[in-house]
Amino acid sequence: MQMNRLKSTAIPTFSAGSEAEMVQSKVEVHAEEDIDLNPSPLRDDFIEVEMNSSEYRDSCIQTGKTLTHGTPRKLKLRSKIRTLQRKLLSVKTNNTHEITEEDVTTFMEKNYPSIANFVKMQMHLTKVAPKRTRYTTEFKQLALMIYFLGPKMYKFLRKTLQLPSKSTLLSITRKWETNPGFNDFIFSAIQIRVNTLGTLARDCVFG
Repeated sequence: MQMNRLKSTAIPTFSAGSEAEMVQSKVEVHAEEDIDLNPSPLRDDFIEVEMNSSEYRDSCIQTGKTLTHGTPRKLKLRSKIRTLQRKLLSVKTNNTHEITEEDVTTFMEKNYPSIANFVKMQMHLTKVAPKRTRYTTEFKQLALMIYFLGPKMYKFLRKTLQLPSKSTLLSITRKWETNPGFNDFIFSAIQIRVNTLGTLARDCVFG
């Protein structure tokens, strides 16, 4: 058996391998040389396109008015609006009715009978000239009672209400005729005055 021995004068050589391996290595080297190692401009362009596409997508997913026209929520709101409109129309129709003196008198007699005549008299006096005013006996007694409560309060009320003047009240008291003995109208005047006094003020001392 003959053995190959390395000679001292031999020169090392590189073994390239088979022909197929040499072609593959050339292809791999060529591919690595063609790769772009700085792709940042392409990435920026890609981001810009993606942002534009998202804006386009937001505008396209908005539901149209035609599709939301008959939703349960909108139907309920329309029904509520129609109900409120009918109520408003009813209120406007009722307000067009003019309130008459008869309506006021009926209301006062039903709810406030104690002052119904006073209110009725006030409505009548607003139509009469001040110099031609005529007061009933009952109204004069009421005016005297208010005056006994306090002259300042009576003066204040005359700015709003139709009440006899102070001179008219004095003339009423001057016309009282007194006869010997007890007079009913004097007791009536005393009763009106006493009704306006407090408990302590009603105490009388006879000497």
